[in-house]
Amino acid sequence: MLLLDKSAMQSFSERESRFLSKHFSVVIPPILITEILADLSKAKTRKLPPAIEVTLLSRKLPPMDSHINVHYRQICIGSLLGLQEPPMDGRPVVGGGVPLRTRDGKTGLFFEEPEEWKLIRNWQQGTFTAQDKAYAQRWRRMTDALDLDRQKRLVRKLLKRGPDLKSVGEVSTRAARILENPKPDRQYRFITGFMDQLGVPTEMRLRVLGRWQAAGSPPFKVFAPYAAYCNRVNMIFSLSVVSGLVSTRPTNRIDLEYLYYLPFCMVFCSGDGFHKTLCPPLLRDDPGWMGQSFIGRDELKKDLEYLVAEWDGLSKEEKKVRSDEYGSYPPPREELVTHRLWRKHLKPWKPGSGNLKLDADQQKRLMEEMQPMLDAIKEYEQRESARA
Repeated sequence: MLLLDKSAMQSFSERESRFLSKHFSVVIPPILITEILADLSKAKTRKLPPAIEVTLLSRKLPPMDSHINVHYRQICIGSLLGLQEPPMDGRPVVGGGVPLRTRDGKTGLFFEEPEEWKLIRNWQQGTFTAQDKAYAQRWRRMTDALDLDRQKRLVRKLLKRGPDLKSVGEVSTRAARILENPKPDRQYRFITGFMDQLGVPTEMRLRVLGRWQAAGSPPFKVFAPYAAYCNRVNMIFSLSVVSGLVSTRPTNRIDLEYLYYLPFCMVFCSGDGFHKTLCPPLLRDDPGWMGQSFIGRDELKKDLEYLVAEWDGLSKEEKKVRSDEYGSYPPPREELVTHRLWRKHLKPWKPGSGNLKLDADQQKRLMEEMQPMLDAIKEYEQRESARA
């Protein structure tokens, strides 16, 4: 599971982006889609008009083996209300699952194509609506209006002292010390302060606080783990700004949003110095494959360039042999960061780990097993079509 930011995706060629799906399952956060569309409102400073740049950039989103993650705000609200706490173990949070039951009693989930992909396909064809253009302009105005210098002054005033933190490691330690204060009044302030930042409506705030009090006023990270994680991200960001470790450039606040999705990937790839600075203390420090990795954009691009060229140099028969033997596994070469990531986070390759080979009888039995669910999906689609 690979989380990409815009700086990484921009650097890949369209072919490299397609090849990315061969070895990675890409997690697409909503902020990435927003940033792509926002370029529509850029002034023409390059050789290409903004609309063409957005079209070319949107074509780099890998359509296969990718997952559009649910917006972090929606996940936070579910966490605060106790409706659903997401696993934070490298699996993306996707929405829209429809429970189905086959005629023989088996159950499953059917995921329709997300609405976002329908929009992206329009952009890939150079089709933009008036709503797209208006949204891009609003986003640009909102970004330009961000004032991190003001936030820096406010946080410094709250701390009642000047910045004395020399590294993000020290920032992380200070943030932990602040957030782990067990006093209920402090935890109350953390929860309400985070809801202020999130813009939670009054009625919903009362439900959240009622649930917190009914649970015995537990620590924020116990009460709503994912929301508490996002609050920790904000705390580390604020302290880093105050300490001068992160600049007050408005776009840093936009880039911060990618870090809210870190729990839903195994690997995060970015070419942004801001991410390289803030990411380390936020990565899961679990041993082995349950941990997380940060990889620089240029390192992954170098890998993709090699993998594409190496694949293109194979004959048709050699490509078939490679696919049969390795499937999605990259070539086992230590110089490839893709190989090292696979070795760390997934099962190591061994003979027989490639593409599954089925004979005619096995294929027939597989289709017979799948057919009841395929029929259930067809019936669901027919019902939805009739409603429409």
